[in-house]
Amino acid sequence: MSGPSRSLRLRLSLSTVILLFGSPALSQTFEHINGRPRACDRYDSLPVPAADLPTAQDRQSLKSYDSYDLYFGFIHPADPVKARKCAYLEREKGNSDSNIVFGASGLLVMIYANGEGAERNFDLALKFECEVDGARAENDYRFEHLQELKNKHWTGSDFNLCDDATSGFMQGWCAKLQEDFDRVARTRKLNKIIAAWSPDEKREFRELNRVAKVFFDSSRRNEVDLSGTGRAAF
Repeated sequence: MSGPSRSLRLRLSLSTVILLFGSPALSQTFEHINGRPRACDRYDSLPVPAADLPTAQDRQSLKSYDSYDLYFGFIHPADPVKARKCAYLEREKGNSDSNIVFGASGLLVMIYANGEGAERNFDLALKFECEVDGARAENDYRFEHLQELKNKHWTGSDFNLCDDATSGFMQGWCAKLQEDFDRVARTRKLNKIIAAWSPDEKREFRELNRVAKVFFDSSRRNEVDLSGTGRAAF
């Protein structure tokens, strides 16, 4: 649950190949209604177990949290149960709020597919996948992928939305996810290095970091081609 088992960088490279050369044919042909597989219709009315929904107490205690952080554990310790409750609260506000990919319905797909934070339920994973606003090919691939896992009675825990990315938009979000993992590892390593430094050395290093961030932000905004859908990744 802390991170995908396969390298996200590999997935991003694969996504780039798909974007450049076209998507391979799906193993089944989907009929679409409003940009999503017609097969989604059968899951729309699937009820959510009442025990999975946040309580009134949860609504108060989780107001300052977000499902993305609680699921992956970037800022607070990972807590997939709280992540599931937060995701439902975010979904109530609309899937465009919070983290628009790895929050709300998108996160609930992973929670129910991986069986972490709730009992594994592929039908619910498919229900919430049908609510994810992605590229048509991406929606098809992910829907088919989840059906395949369901038919195989898969019991793993490394299903990730990035597994089926095809769009430059999703490429950017998957790059962000990988960078968040890298940042945590980098910060942990850096804190270990500077632990023995003097207060003056630590102060000077903080100033160096501040100036470096200004430079890096300016460089990415002014020296990187931001014209395409892959701009977030770049």
